[in-house]
Amino acid sequence: LEFAALGKAAIHKHGSELERRASERVRQENIQLQNRVSELEEAVTFYKSIMAPKKNDKGLRIERLEITPTYNSSRYKYKVVMIQVADNRSYISGKVTMNLWGVREGQKLSIPFDAMTNDMDASGAQFKFRYFQDVEGEINVPGDFIPEQIEVIAQSKGRKATRLEKRFDWKVQEVISDVGKG
Repeated sequence: LEFAALGKAAIHKHGSELERRASERVRQENIQLQNRVSELEEAVTFYKSIMAPKKNDKGLRIERLEITPTYNSSRYKYKVVMIQVADNRSYISGKVTMNLWGVREGQKLSIPFDAMTNDMDASGAQFKFRYFQDVEGEINVPGDFIPEQIEVIAQSKGRKATRLEKRFDWKVQEVISDVGKG
């Protein structure tokens, strides 16, 4: 009788553990699905902004900037997303330059990206696209420099040449990896 009671207790304990694991797995899958839905909604919003803008906004636009860390603590990946809003019948081309604003030894100053990367020269990085283009690369930030903002300057050429300047706060994005997860 005592053996049967111990067996029932062990089965109950094992069943509870399996139920807890299954619940945790379902919870993790729900989180992943919610994240995926958010990513897809963001993508739809992005494409709508290109094809059907809300305002009378046409032409070149600097849409966003992403900064992500690398394994080297002073090296960062950058990606600037530029779009051509509404009028995408023809290609838009030009150059984009970038400057990193921050503080070194108590002094505010800017460092051009071409001084921190091989992906861009002093005249900038070329772009040519109809809908959107990513301009990306890596920068090596000096160890004594505290980044605050990134200035992006896009200069298109042609009949409707446009110069745009936009500043973004220095925000390093967390790298999310699902490597090693079930």
